[in-house]
Amino acid sequence: MGLSENSGKNVLLLAYYFPPCGMGGVQRAAKLAKYLPLYGWNVTIVTVKDILYYQKDPTLLNELETLVPAVDIQRAGSLDPLRLAYIFRRNKKVFFQKKDTMTVAKRPSLFQNVFRFFDRYFFIPDSKIVWFPFAFLKAVRIIRKKHIRAIISTAPPFSTHIIALCLAKVFRIPWIADFRDGWSNNHLFKQKRLYYSINSWLEKSTLKTARAVTCYGNTLVSYLSDRYNCSKDKFICLYNGFDEEDFSSPDSGKNERFTISFIGTITYWSNPEVFLPVIQKVMESNEDFNNHLKLQIIGRDMYPPFIHCVEQSGLMPKLSTIGYLSHKDTVKQLTASHLLLFPITNNPDGSIITGKLFEYIASGIPLLAIVPVGEARTIIGQYCKEYCILEDTNFEEASAFIVQVYSRWRDSKDFAVPQSSAEKEAHWNAIKHFSRKYQAQKVAELLNTFIAE
Repeated sequence: MGLSENSGKNVLLLAYYFPPCGMGGVQRAAKLAKYLPLYGWNVTIVTVKDILYYQKDPTLLNELETLVPAVDIQRAGSLDPLRLAYIFRRNKKVFFQKKDTMTVAKRPSLFQNVFRFFDRYFFIPDSKIVWFPFAFLKAVRIIRKKHIRAIISTAPPFSTHIIALCLAKVFRIPWIADFRDGWSNNHLFKQKRLYYSINSWLEKSTLKTARAVTCYGNTLVSYLSDRYNCSKDKFICLYNGFDEEDFSSPDSGKNERFTISFIGTITYWSNPEVFLPVIQKVMESNEDFNNHLKLQIIGRDMYPPFIHCVEQSGLMPKLSTIGYLSHKDTVKQLTASHLLLFPITNNPDGSIITGKLFEYIASGIPLLAIVPVGEARTIIGQYCKEYCILEDTNFEEASAFIVQVYSRWRDSKDFAVPQSSAEKEAHWNAIKHFSRKYQAQKVAELLNTFIAE
């Protein structure tokens, strides 16, 4: 995969969140950097120096370090709160959680509340804007030294787009603005009027200046193009996908108990407690199921009422809580499961499409979901091999689905869901456009059109 810097196809990738930081948000940039060299592009990443972050995943960084010199990671300083907290904090290990333990969510501390207030209402567009001078100067030196032909910026944080916008104007370099989440229409918090107006103006400037815009879903494409009267030809839907290599030889082992897994962060927007009543119902009516059940949570609990709900449901003795794992270890746990839980809660417009959905789909494991009508629900209907959507009125259907999957597992001698090689191949062919490699190919083709012009 190694390329020469003199090949003329050098791209600059701006990404504040990048390995060794972990969790889902960093994978989009990391996997893009991993696969772009396969299609002829050298990648230089400008990211921040070490910050105090929720979770670290060095394995994601190890994947990229093997690709030097085609992938070059450059780190710039910053004065944002996460960088300063790292500098002045004596214990520079993980922020919220010890290894291999599940963090039970607590009420935010005074420091966290103050940080969130300043992050949302004091800095514009966000607190990472004070990374601007450091990242900008670092990028200027790289552009001059390496003859950079194009820029990609991925956000949030959206200050990354502001840095790229200035670089694109100064050097007249084509730029791809990547939206991993909404900006003016961010579902996580309601913006104050002045703050909203300024961010909308910055968002409009980004869309008008960028040569192309990639978005995590078609819902966001429609919103941005309609609101700012931009041609949809400028936009590309680039879903959060899955890495084929993670599933090529998962070595997942076996679970001797029927394992129902939720993988990810438990939040108000992704709350698996909605599944507890139906699981409890099956337990009470099926003694054999009760004897073999294992309910597994892998990730962080950011929603305080969840554990209380588990206790109230009587499922606590069945619950196995595992803290944050590396991405590779998470995939192993995923592929060793027998039923996956996928909740998108408190999102009436159906705009949220969580990144893990595509890894769930790639696994081929049956899916029990609660999803509002929208894009994520459509994707599940088209590409999941086996699924059931839990509605307020279909507890009977969901219960029957769980029993069906359990009975098949129980009757299988090797405690696995049987799949023929033909079924596996057909499934992979149907979902290959969600693979990280395929998506990098599409970005490379777009970059090629830039330099052809």
